[in-house]
Amino acid sequence: MRFPCAATGHADGRIALWDIDNGARLASLKRSDAAITSIAFTRDGWKLLAAGQDAVLAIWVPSTLKTGT
Repeated sequence: MRFPCAATGHADGRIALWDIDNGARLASLKRSDAAITSIAFTRDGWKLLAAGQDAVLAIWVPSTLKTGT
């Protein structure tokens, strides 16, 4: 994964990662079918947290696109 990147959450439960230099979509992650209501990177930028209307928190490691803890 190329950094720096930005993340957006969507009503269909997807999270998109974007290259902030050129606006290209880098990846699309599926958290669930519930709308994403909150999304944030940890301060160190190593993890991405997303919560949805189903009250489930998911954590990803953007550099590998795998879920983390």
